[in-house]
Amino acid sequence: MCWLRWYYVDAWLSLTRNRDCLLKDETPFSKLVMTQEDMEQPEFQSLYQFGVLTKYMRMYIQAIRSGKIYGSPDRRHPSAYYHQITEELTTWYHQRLRPSQKQHPSSEIHFHLCYHAMRLIVLFQFLQPTQSPPHNILIDCLETNLALLQALEHLKELGCDQSTYHHMFFAIHNTAKRVYGYSDAYNLRSLAEEQLRTNLMMLRGTQAYSNDVFKARLYVEKIEEQFRMLDIRNADHSSSSIVPSDTGFTSTLGNVPSTTSPSPRIVVFRQNDVRIRKKSASSAYSKKAALTKSRHQLNYWQASV
Repeated sequence: MCWLRWYYVDAWLSLTRNRDCLLKDETPFSKLVMTQEDMEQPEFQSLYQFGVLTKYMRMYIQAIRSGKIYGSPDRRHPSAYYHQITEELTTWYHQRLRPSQKQHPSSEIHFHLCYHAMRLIVLFQFLQPTQSPPHNILIDCLETNLALLQALEHLKELGCDQSTYHHMFFAIHNTAKRVYGYSDAYNLRSLAEEQLRTNLMMLRGTQAYSNDVFKARLYVEKIEEQFRMLDIRNADHSSSSIVPSDTGFTSTLGNVPSTTSPSPRIVVFRQNDVRIRKKSASSAYSKKAALTKSRHQLNYWQASV
């Protein structure tokens, strides 16, 4: 079981850090000598599903390294091989998830987060700076972003510290920002904007931000600067809510600079200059309302593709 842990960690670091895997791709599942009682233990079941997830992750890694994941020279279109891996992965995931969720709705949250985190990293490969991928890829990106935001919110409701997944707030932000900047994806811009604002509000609510670890406050400062450049409202952390519950996804945006605009400068962030915003009931409601409306809106656009 210890091997299964390292098998996943090794692949995750390879996918996110672009380094070689240390462990071989072959799994020792067929060589495991375990009793039926051992295999029915919850810990083994949990680790085994991570092992299967890692198998698909390593297939993606090989496809990215070899270029087989792309179906066009400009790397905006996924290949048939990408669709093959993704179809197998999503089929396995949904088949495995259904029965367990009915019995233990909270026990799957970490696996759920890791699954969608992997999907988001892979999908981001198609988000080129100035040219958008096919519409269904953009929908998939926003769907995956939403699943992560909902899972992170659920994690907080369970009393778990979201700071463990601090890197996902940055991945969600980068994905939504890239979709927001595509001129030919204007119909999805309001969805991307709401995800940007919701993500920032949730990041400010983490212990990482409160205690200023993982450079969370510096990243928040950079995100706020980007909001000002993109003319996204409610970027000021002193506001009571980043996502107003009465506006939903109908925000009207000003002129948006192209994605080739220079990145905002990094400002030194002093801890004693930051006010820690107290959580409020209206803030929590706003997040839930935004996530719910985002789901309905994405369902609409997905049906229209």
